[in-house]
Order: sequence, then C-alpha cells, then structure tokens
Amino acid sequence: MKIMVTEQQLRVLNKFLITEGDIDFTKPYIVVTPAKLGDKKVSIKGFITFSVASSEMAVNAVTTAINTILGDLKNKGYTTKGLSFLNIYGGASNYLNGAMKADKIMTDAEGFFNSLKIAENNLPSYPGEVNKTKNLGYAQARCQVLKNALIKNFPPTATAVIREPTSFVMDTGGVIDSKRDLKKYPVPGQMAMFAATVDIQPITSITTYNEIGSNNIQTGSYYCNGKNSLGSGSDASTYEEQCRNLSQYPKITDGKYMSGFEIKWAANVVGNPHVIPIMRWNIFWQGSGNLIPYKVTRVMYKNEWSSMAKIPEGRTSINDPALKYFMGLKENDPNGGTAWKKFLVAPYGVAK
Repeated sequence: MKIMVTEQQLRVLNKFLITEGDIDFTKPYIVVTPAKLGDKKVSIKGFITFSVASSEMAVNAVTTAINTILGDLKNKGYTTKGLSFLNIYGGASNYLNGAMKADKIMTDAEGFFNSLKIAENNLPSYPGEVNKTKNLGYAQARCQVLKNALIKNFPPTATAVIREPTSFVMDTGGVIDSKRDLKKYPVPGQMAMFAATVDIQPITSITTYNEIGSNNIQTGSYYCNGKNSLGSGSDASTYEEQCRNLSQYPKITDGKYMSGFEIKWAANVVGNPHVIPIMRWNIFWQGSGNLIPYKVTRVMYKNEWSSMAKIPEGRTSINDPALKYFMGLKENDPNGGTAWKKFLVAPYGVAK
C-alpha cells in the first residue's frame, strides 16, 4: 500500500556568521522531494553557506541541515537505511588577495544544480589569479565537510554511488561575498550543495511500533463520564464496563477518569483515504478501597491495516511502553508525556 507524501520545502532559519566580510546568511535550504510511502528511496537536495575558516561553524551548519532531513523523514514515517547516492558541489567567491576568473555563476539557490551555469561575464587575469588553486582548496574543503557529515549520518549502502566532490570558483563580481552586488550575484561564493538518495524503510514494513512517526497517527481518549476527548458522547463500550466500579463516586461526571485511549492511522497513511482505527487501550478502574486503574487491555480493531502497527492484543498495565509511547508521541516523550501523568497518575485528571 502506498501514499503520496506532500512535497515539503524546509527553510532552516538559524543564522551562521560567514567570516569573509562578517555577514549573515539565512541557510541552509533543504528540499525533500515527493515520495510514496511504500517506496524504498527518497531524494533530498540541499544548499548551505558556511565558511571553512571556522570548523565549528561549518559543523553547526551541516548538522542543522542533517537534523532537518532526519526530522522530516521520521515525521513522514520513514526509517533511514543508508545513503545510496551522493553528489556534492562546493564554491568559493572569485576573490582571494585580489579578483580572479570565475568558473561558474549561480543566480537562484532554489534551482540547485540546474541554475549553475558557466560564468560568461568573466574577469581577466588579475594578481589574485595565482591564488586560484588555494581558493579552490577552500571550496574543496567545504565539500569535504558536507560529505563527511552526510556519510556520518547516513552510512552508505554496499552498492552506494558516492561521487567525488566538484569544486569551483563562483562569480561574485570579483569581490568577497559581503561586497557583491546582491541583484547580480544573489548566491554567495562560500556555498556547498548536494543531491542525495537515501534508502528508506517505509511504514508499511515497520518492525516495531516506535518506528511510527507522529504525523502518521491520530489519537483520542474516552472518559468515565461517557464523553470522548472532543467532548461528544461515546459508545457504551468505551466506558460502561471500565467504569462500573466508579458508580458510587459522584465526581465521575467531571471527566477526570480516562476509560480508554485510542490510536488511528491518519488519512492516507496506509493507502486508505480515511482515518483507520488501530487499537484501543481499555482502562478499568477499581472503586472499592484505593481508587486506581487496576487493569488495562489492548483491543485491536478488526481491519486489514491495524496489525501493521505491530502491537499485540492482550492484558497489560498503565505502564505499557506502547501506551506511553503513543500518549507522548506528539510531545516526543516516550514516557507518556503530560497526558499520561495527568490521567494515569494520582491525583487523577490533574495536570502535573
């Protein structure tokens, strides 16, 4: 089963100081192309600017780009398996101790490789020309920083095609990046861009429930007052038996006692345009003596998609790791987040 994943263009707004001229650029710019959940690969393109004069700054820039990619893939339900293709280009401005000839010009960062063209309006040989080899070395070093970071985060597969980086001198008008004409030369010379293919394991072939991302799941809850988390009335099966022992308590109507927690596949996640229920945790309350949730059962909905979540039916407890994982998923807290603490830790129904 497959699903179209909406194209997402991610702009990371962290600013990195470019030491050549002391200017700020708002980069990197990452694009994850549309993919079908069920496919085995996803394509990623990235453009970042940073100075190799500061290795810490370069690593920060690259790490931000990588974390953006990882977060986006996980939210779409993917587990990354490895890098199967990588191509990197890196540049330097056409100035180093003087203006020099440029190899390329780039007028649109969002166009990536397609907007990289041969520099036609070029400069004659100036005194700085002798430094071209050194300048290309800076560009190559920039490529290497990016390559190392990508390979570290996405170890290549056995059959991966990893191309040698290409470095060039970018036409910035024969001046350092901070002094270039932004209208004629919108893209700085101190840049690196990459095109990569990452092999992925989609949600249709997950092995454990904690590979499911927050964007793939909807959650809901039921209470002993007969209402759900939306405030609407619920079916008797969601609270009647679970809360039978609480009938003696007048405050049962205040919505403090959770009788069930449910997870559902979000629309289109498993090839079905509708929201599909997966499992409900029924929470049974003990009314005599200590007021506690004494029993929890997992009940799987009977449909062809529910078993994909890899959660077995049966009796469990309020400390069920799967229950905690999904209750805390939106907060990225595998220990249940604020909801678990509020409704399943005494005093019940009170934020903690």
